[in-house]
Amino acid sequence: RSTDKVGNREVETFERKTVLGKEVFPEGSYYPIPNTQRGSDAAVSPDGSKVAYFEYTDGVLNLVTINIDGTDKKNLTNYTDGTWLQKVDWSPDGTQLVLSIFRNFQQDLYIVQADGSGIKPITWDNWEEMDAHWAADGDIYFAAEPDGIFNVYRYEPDTGDFFQVTNVVGGAVTPQISPSGHMAYTYYSAAGWKV
Repeated sequence: RSTDKVGNREVETFERKTVLGKEVFPEGSYYPIPNTQRGSDAAVSPDGSKVAYFEYTDGVLNLVTINIDGTDKKNLTNYTDGTWLQKVDWSPDGTQLVLSIFRNFQQDLYIVQADGSGIKPITWDNWEEMDAHWAADGDIYFAAEPDGIFNVYRYEPDTGDFFQVTNVVGGAVTPQISPSGHMAYTYYSAAGWKV
């Protein structure tokens, strides 16, 4: 810990984290993307040129894309009614996005074109779907609780078919698929949350 002077105040700060004597994120190796104030839950496009994220204003989240250098910012949604968004991810070819939208007491998964056109639901039901991940194999993995317990499901955009992937007692959320096809997820048991 050290003490730094900020304006008229002295604040206690922590030293930068190091591993084997080197900073994990050296000063100057990171920077905020310009024009992304009040942004959260960023997802980088497959080619690394754009970022999709949620922008918070007046109790509402909206989906935004922006170039990695802070130019060409586009609002893909313009909700003003308390709509809430959760977890955005890019399709493998970078032409579409998947996200969870909560409005009118219902949370479903939607696909939208990367230019903001053609938003459409892929689920429309009475239970919650969340944590959508668009895997390299082209399928969308997500968590849903049709029987009251969250499990991981898979959606095939080409066929429109759904498949249950896990069948756990406690709950399975936040699925991620590795390039080799292995799935990692967060599992809830009597011992708490585990990956």
